Amino acid sequence: MAQGWHTHAPDYWSIEEEESVARTRGDRSWQIVTALTAVVSAMAAKRVVDFVWVTAAGKRPPDSPEDQETSWKEAAAFAATTGVVAGVTKLGLNRAAARRWAKPGAA
Repeated sequence: MAQGWHTHAPDYWSIEEEESVARTRGDRSWQIVTALTAVVSAMAAKRVVDFVWVTAAGKRPPDSPEDQETSWKEAAAFAATTGVVAGVTKLGLNRAAARRWAKPGAA
């Protein structure tokens, strides 16, 4: 069997491992944990996006990227920034929750 890039990362979590953790501890409880991490990651991502946008652009992010007064370039940049930050934040919190969930004695 071919060795993948992930075999060198000791903290790599596959989908199967996360699903195994969920089955071990109870599907309902794990669903609650992932829902909470989604809420927390959304709040954190909003703050990070605001900070990154102000730092990079020197102004507040657009209130409504769909507004006709917002240029396509600015709207697309905001959407890309928001997507990347939200995805990475959610991934990081889910991985941290799964790692904690898998430890013996964790509730």
